[in-house]
Amino acid sequence: MVAVGQLTPLSLAVLELLHERPMHPYEMHQTMRVRHTDRVVNLKAGSLYHSVERLERLGLVEITETVRAGRRPERTVYAVTDAGREAFAAQVADRLGTPTKEFPGYPLALSLAHALDRRTALVELTRRRQELEHTVDFYQLATERLRDMGLEERFWLDVKYLLTMREAELAWTADLIAEIESGRLEWKPDKRSELSEVIGPFDTPTSGRRTAEPTATKPTATKPTATKPTAGNGDISTNGTTNDRLAPDGSPGAGSSNGAGTELHTKETSG
Repeated sequence: MVAVGQLTPLSLAVLELLHERPMHPYEMHQTMRVRHTDRVVNLKAGSLYHSVERLERLGLVEITETVRAGRRPERTVYAVTDAGREAFAAQVADRLGTPTKEFPGYPLALSLAHALDRRTALVELTRRRQELEHTVDFYQLATERLRDMGLEERFWLDVKYLLTMREAELAWTADLIAEIESGRLEWKPDKRSELSEVIGPFDTPTSGRRTAEPTATKPTATKPTATKPTAGNGDISTNGTTNDRLAPDGSPGAGSSNGAGTELHTKETSG
């Protein structure tokens, strides 16, 4: 069997559809558009056909029939295979449990926004806030409609997630605009020289240079040396246990607590 490797989001969306019933690529594309699958997948007709062909080469889908309706061109119907079901379940589980490093555009723009003048930054942030307001309204309406349809929530967890993320982004962006407008966040003209000596937040500053983290050294254990007590010195009682003696300053002596002092001495010597 051909090694599957990492499947694309579009390939996973195809496999998910074929769990319902066999379909031809055109029907898959139309169904994804109706269900707004493009909110989580970059949906393009050409890419979808390529994804189906690759899934067939991998043995994850198979051709079941070729149909023709009137003068329309022939359409090849595909069904998911047992290997396709296994690969789908494994890769969905992996994506669900493994956080991936992504590179969204907004954090990048924020990291570079200091290069813009204050007015431009405010204009663009305000434009983003307005777009986010429309997006939040859209997802809120979609959520209400899905509930009214009686569709179980587990089938549209992605909609809930996207709504929550957009609401958080909208609130954060609105706060940023307010900070800039009020002057709490001072927006100076860009001076790149101020960044030349800046050390990364996860680096250890030492004379303006990055240093490696210190390497921990394992302590060398030393074997404790036991001293045989002299008979009659009072350290060992006649019944084999240590006596509760006091040092001249009133603190417990080495032979106190019935052997506990000897045990502590051994641990300190070995540590």
